[in-house]
Amino acid sequence: MNDSDLTRLRSLLNSASRIDRGDLRTQDGSGRDTTQENLKLYREKAGQILDALTDVQLVETYRQTDGEVGDPYGDALLAELKRRNLPI
Repeated sequence: MNDSDLTRLRSLLNSASRIDRGDLRTQDGSGRDTTQENLKLYREKAGQILDALTDVQLVETYRQTDGEVGDPYGDALLAELKRRNLPI
């Protein structure tokens, strides 16, 4: 896992959050709404990246966030820490 993977994770989570809030819609070339399909893909890819983090990487990465509630990146890392039952 490298910094570009974490940057990608942050981007995926921020995009998913914007879709959830109704701030972002996506379309294919013909104008068909692909928002929900893309949301599913974003969440799946984010899950894959989170799963690929070692416990040590996960803890270290979370410690680099500000821990602000409502930050999609920090919230996802914290949820994964809890899922793995790891100390913060």
